[in-house]
Amino acid sequence: MYPAERRKHYEQEILTILLEKYEHSLAAVGGAGRRPQFRLLKSTLAAAYTDEMDLDQREAIHAAAQELAQQGLIHIVWERHGTGHIERILLAADAPQLYARMGRTMPLVRVEEYRASLSVLDACPLTWVRALCSEAGELLARNKLPAFLPKETDVRENLIRAILALPSAAENSIPKRVFSQHIFGDSKYFEQFVEAPLLRLLRRFAEEPCESDAEYLDMAGISVHQGKLWIAGKMAFSLHGSAYSLADFPGGIGLTYDTVAAMEVDALPRSVLTVENLTNAEVLARDGGADQLLIYTAGFPNRTVQTFLQKIAALHTSVEMRHWGDLDYGGIRIFEYLRAHFFPALIPYRMGAEDFYAYLSFAHTLTDMQRKRLMTLLERTEFSAWHELIRTLLHEGKWLEQEVMLLEI
Repeated sequence: MYPAERRKHYEQEILTILLEKYEHSLAAVGGAGRRPQFRLLKSTLAAAYTDEMDLDQREAIHAAAQELAQQGLIHIVWERHGTGHIERILLAADAPQLYARMGRTMPLVRVEEYRASLSVLDACPLTWVRALCSEAGELLARNKLPAFLPKETDVRENLIRAILALPSAAENSIPKRVFSQHIFGDSKYFEQFVEAPLLRLLRRFAEEPCESDAEYLDMAGISVHQGKLWIAGKMAFSLHGSAYSLADFPGGIGLTYDTVAAMEVDALPRSVLTVENLTNAEVLARDGGADQLLIYTAGFPNRTVQTFLQKIAALHTSVEMRHWGDLDYGGIRIFEYLRAHFFPALIPYRMGAEDFYAYLSFAHTLTDMQRKRLMTLLERTEFSAWHELIRTLLHEGKWLEQEVMLLEI
């Protein structure tokens, strides 16, 4: 690096350190605070400054500091006793001068920029977006920038564009690349620049935790693969004026969103069982005999499944509603989601502590994350019906997949 280039490099380094000091001070958000400064030997410049094998670096730092001092941007405090070394560097210019020199926007101005960007989301009816706006608003009111939003203006603005374009809960999900082409005129733009920050928001603010990125996107209305519904057992339904009996499809049937949206549920059996995992649902369907409807939820129910559940919810008043899921955090959350959104009288099936102990030898060890998640449910009264099972899982340090409950013991 040539001497002039090295000097300019260190000018930028010095100003960057001071700018970061300023942005972490009270002054950056309208408070009072001391002038930004740093000790050179405790900064990121220390290694270069003390490199005895390349003394030119120290000279370049000196030259950079002296140039900035001549411009009135910094003040140099030299070590005592005539060592010729710099002890501290202080910001001499006003903050606006520093930001102008660095081509950056001041924090308070950025607060207003964030506030203006988010204002268009105020009327958004989505629950998770309201939670996002509430938390962001509280931070901005304290002149703090929400770290969960992108710093880059263009990425943040396009993220907000995407949120505003998400389909409502009553609409079908949109394939990811179709959504991207429609909103950004580029089928891959969403995947490359918007998907990651959107997923970060969904993980933080979504009502229910999902098992995968694909589930989070589907919850938001963007599909990686078009979700389908699998049902088996007994049920009378009609489609475009033609009547059908589900019992005529002994292995069950898979239906797309469009079919589910168009179908009418005419009659239900005495019992409906929603099942988290497909293997269990298929085995129950093969056994047959029971006067019940089986619904595979595919873990957390996708939009196609939810559309069908809404149709069932309107008719289920005299029907026993049960759910069978894994004996773990996800299984409990899925059950409570179904109960809260579709079936208030939902009953757990084979999801008690006694069921867990019956298959304890087949259980898996809880991870630290699984333990933490279960412990959060113990603090919430709406999960009080599950506290016995949760304490059992935590005591044993295990969780159980529902598939093992198909084994004869």
